[in-house]
Amino acid sequence: MLTAQEQIFHRARSFSRGARYLAYDPAAPARLYAGIEVGGMLISDDSGYTWTPANQGLTDMDVHEILASEQNTGMVYLACGEACFRSFDRAGHWENISPKTHDYGTSVAEDRNGVVYVGCAKGRPNHWIREEGAIAAIFRSRDKGTTWEKIVDNLKGGVMHICPTPDGNGMVAGTSDGSLLIIDDSGAREVASGLPFVTAVELAA
Repeated sequence: MLTAQEQIFHRARSFSRGARYLAYDPAAPARLYAGIEVGGMLISDDSGYTWTPANQGLTDMDVHEILASEQNTGMVYLACGEACFRSFDRAGHWENISPKTHDYGTSVAEDRNGVVYVGCAKGRPNHWIREEGAIAAIFRSRDKGTTWEKIVDNLKGGVMHICPTPDGNGMVAGTSDGSLLIIDDSGAREVASGLPFVTAVELAA
């Protein structure tokens, strides 16, 4: 028997075939966000029964990850194939907030204080076979994506997913070359390597 939330996401996936990423609004769980593979954004305000496009200002339709902020109501962030974006009005309008040095967005997350993190690489994955790898970096923003602080750079694997640590005092990032990184106020440090390609990271207390 599916839970109510599982039923919502089942309907969403059935409707939006080709969806790469799904998220819901923490302040209004019936509002769903779907990132379509090279197809932009769709939104639903009725738990996935109906959908409408939400692409105003979005110049990159290759949506990789969606973050609907828990700490700042109405804020939504995207990591896309050629840029990162934010919306102050629940996906009504988008603006480019990409870090200047890296163009391929792979992951976006936030901590319990509303600090936003993005993982970005230099170039698409077909370039990651070069000797330098993805040349990926993790950035942090304390002002909702207006400015970015680079935490770590020159990672050989692309940053595929970032999640908060259970105590809320740091973040964990997984990469395409099988590494796990802990990110906190002291910077970033590798805690595991040699794993298979990491597609998602989730931790529980």
